[in-house]
Amino acid sequence: MNRILLILLLLPNLLWGQNQYWAQQYGSRSALLGGAVVAGASDNSALYYNPALLSYIENGHLSVSANAYGFEYAKLRNGVGTGLDVVSFQTLIYPQIISGMINLKKAPKFKLAYGILTRFNNRMKLNLLTEQDIEITPLGAGTEYYKSSFVYELSNIEQWGALSLGYQISDKFAVGISQFVSYLNNDSRLSIERSVDLNSDSVSFVAQQSFSSNSIINHVGLLYKIGFSFQSNGHKLGITATSPNIKIWGRANARDAQNDYHMDQLAAGEPVPFPAEETFIVESQNRKLDANYKLPWSFALGYEYEFKSGTRIMFASEVFLPVKRYTVFLDDRAVNIRPVETYQGATIDSVLFKTNELQLVVNAAIGVEQPINEKFSFLAGFRTDFNSTDFDSERNVSASINTTFWNSYHFSTGITWKRTNSKMALGFNYTLGESAAQNQPISFSGPISAQSLLGSTEKNFEPVVHGFSVIVGYTYYLPK
Repeated sequence: MNRILLILLLLPNLLWGQNQYWAQQYGSRSALLGGAVVAGASDNSALYYNPALLSYIENGHLSVSANAYGFEYAKLRNGVGTGLDVVSFQTLIYPQIISGMINLKKAPKFKLAYGILTRFNNRMKLNLLTEQDIEITPLGAGTEYYKSSFVYELSNIEQWGALSLGYQISDKFAVGISQFVSYLNNDSRLSIERSVDLNSDSVSFVAQQSFSSNSIINHVGLLYKIGFSFQSNGHKLGITATSPNIKIWGRANARDAQNDYHMDQLAAGEPVPFPAEETFIVESQNRKLDANYKLPWSFALGYEYEFKSGTRIMFASEVFLPVKRYTVFLDDRAVNIRPVETYQGATIDSVLFKTNELQLVVNAAIGVEQPINEKFSFLAGFRTDFNSTDFDSERNVSASINTTFWNSYHFSTGITWKRTNSKMALGFNYTLGESAAQNQPISFSGPISAQSLLGSTEKNFEPVVHGFSVIVGYTYYLPK
């Protein structure tokens, strides 16, 4: 049964969805500044960047920021074989953050904020169908008709609810804390099929092999962020620490299956018309698996300086500590090889499992805010968004078709304008994601019967992604 294990173990971690930390920013101003506001967030987004900064905001307000329109174009050069590219194009429309802040009149040094933010929103759809006439096996007379298909779909959404408290110790010092409740929904599906028509004077049949894997993961967790702020003479310094998430509840619904039809005839060399062993099915499914999802400790440092002209320049960096390999979900029940009567109850070890591990990541951002006049300001920002996957690991190389396994670079710019009791923002963000050449996760190029109708993989897989989003925001200031 080596052929079974070849496919079932080929892509064990392919479907996991999130391996970047700075893909999303919150609040229109903060997003346009590249998220470099750990020292100087001046609106409700401080509940995420640094809750200590809430204490400096003079009056309560309500705000909504969103990616009003966006798209992500990903091209996987040689993604499923040399010369076989796959492409994904997805539109992205979702709220960044909906939040509010309340002044506590009886305790003016305290500020209370609340909000809901979209921590991650990653979607991808890839599909490719190939048809070719190629010599796959010496059993046939000349070339054979070969057909293959590859389908991959991912929807990964994580929402955080936040409750934050900031306290102003003095004119220069402040501290704060945020509590987040996280909800993750990860829905991933993979299907790989290939078949060959074999015709000769002595034999005629179709050999086919298909593999499918899908999982739905739901997870609820709790995490905290503490922040510290120092401000003096145009200088601002911010420091934060964010805890790992504490699991409250997690559940996975997962299924893996492989079907083989007439594959034994290709491998045997002397096909027998219809032996019982010509077909087998291996399928594992469980709707009630315990699921786990971990986030690392992270520590952020930010600095901002305001010149006498009103120009502000700001920097921020955050280090995310590694997380050792852990089990996302596991079904350790043995799997029957079907038909059960044919294989006399033979089983293989369960392959219905998913693991994850996170590498050390350090991201950095820079932002500039330039007043144009009393009402309008120009903003620009840049940030890195490195992935937490170790590409030196054979296990993780095969997982690289997910865009969050690549390093990304974000460029943003826009304007804000003040009104009597409100503030608006409009701008855009451009994302470039790329990776060095990697091993192909799978290859339909040059398939042969000895490799289950697959070809040999090469190290020429070069993915690239382009993303664009329009950022809009509105803040209404409540009466003091």
